[in-house]
Amino acid sequence: MNLLKDGEELGVDLTYRYQSKAIGIANAVYLARKFVGNDKFAVILGDNIFDKLSENHRILFENSSDREAKLFFYNVKDPERFGVPVFEEDNKTLVRIEEKPKKPKSNLAVVGLYFYSPVVFDLIPTLKVSNRGEYEITDLNNILISRRKVSYSEVRGNWIDAGTFESLYNANKIIHERTTYANSRTNN
Repeated sequence: MNLLKDGEELGVDLTYRYQSKAIGIANAVYLARKFVGNDKFAVILGDNIFDKLSENHRILFENSSDREAKLFFYNVKDPERFGVPVFEEDNKTLVRIEEKPKKPKSNLAVVGLYFYSPVVFDLIPTLKVSNRGEYEITDLNNILISRRKVSYSEVRGNWIDAGTFESLYNANKIIHERTTYANSRTNN
């Protein structure tokens, strides 16, 4: 809020909702129900950094009127840290998301970018609290996947989940290098 304020400087109108207790991403999504109404909407987790999101515009905004959700994946070295998509033998049909599997079935990670239809506001209250005491976004996504109304795409460019000290450092390093490079090109 201190950085973005009301969004006027960016040409957007921002609305904030507070999660009084850290009880999961699905709960945080549910807090937006009155604001969202009957519109489709995007959820972007604050610790996720995308460097070429604008180049992904085709996959982000493709017409998917019959879909209840769109998920995004990224190829990682350490998939056991993330939710990992599981596919049928055809390697195309999404079956479920496994949260932090010990033996991941792929190197793809679910990134913190989700497109949802308002149907999720009817599903979230049916979720059970996980062992971590949270309403898990993975559980919500798995319900949507079981309904066969989910599309997915791989994100192009770099994606960083800055949820660890090391990944936050790497994100800052990448941004610093790009900013330095861009400034050197401008000054030459």
